[in-house]
Amino acid sequence: MKRLAQLLLLVLLTACLSYGAVASKPDAAFAMQRVTAALQAANIPLHSAHIQFLATPVLKNPLAPLAVAAIRRRDAESAVVRLQCRNGGRDCLPFYVLLHWDRPMEREAAFDELNSPARIVPAAHAPQKPLVRAGQRATLLLQSNAMRVSTPIICLQSGGRGQEIRVTSLDRKKIAFAQVVEPGIVKGRF
Repeated sequence: MKRLAQLLLLVLLTACLSYGAVASKPDAAFAMQRVTAALQAANIPLHSAHIQFLATPVLKNPLAPLAVAAIRRRDAESAVVRLQCRNGGRDCLPFYVLLHWDRPMEREAAFDELNSPARIVPAAHAPQKPLVRAGQRATLLLQSNAMRVSTPIICLQSGGRGQEIRVTSLDRKKIAFAQVVEPGIVKGRF
């Protein structure tokens, strides 16, 4: 009986600890509200727009703020919008929605807003040239006060100096976050 209680306690403890790491699929109304807020924050007119999810968003943290990463014209009446978490992917995977406008003037206003001079990124804030690319093998450095370990990994995202990217072990069983240090070198934390 004591052995069964210990086993049950271990299972419950494991479930509680892993709960925070499990990605969730938000309900449709909640996801629509989050996407609408991100689009409005990007000043995209939505009065006559219809939002269609191209895939179900996967959010590790359902409350993580979303941001518009890119938008491109699909055809005369619609656009494809790429959304991602503001913290660069730590709390969710990027996903796409399709916007359809009933009123052509709103659609054109949306494209004009996105191409306005205020949206042009100054050179100082322009994206850096990636030092590592998605799919590339690199070296992960792990360092603490007592030891230093290096191990080969595969980058899951491209990134420039100082950016945090997702990486995986060569057997692809573990995924972690690491900071890009130099070409082919990323740094992690214990």
